[in-house]
Amino acid sequence: MAAVLPADLQDSHGAIALRRASRGLFPFLAHCFADRAYRGERVGAATTITVDIVEPKEGQKGFAVQPRR
Repeated sequence: MAAVLPADLQDSHGAIALRRASRGLFPFLAHCFADRAYRGERVGAATTITVDIVEPKEGQKGFAVQPRR
């Protein structure tokens, strides 16, 4: 599932609506992976879906593909 959000909306705030909308389409979804923009209690408490934050490797600079993201 994807959503296009306005530039003035933080990713973590948009994630709440996206996760809630996904429950109707994917009621079996129990776990998701996200980057650090989605860290926080508000996102984690939005639904029963567990959010696993994927962190970059220590010392990483610039873009690098992260597993499960």
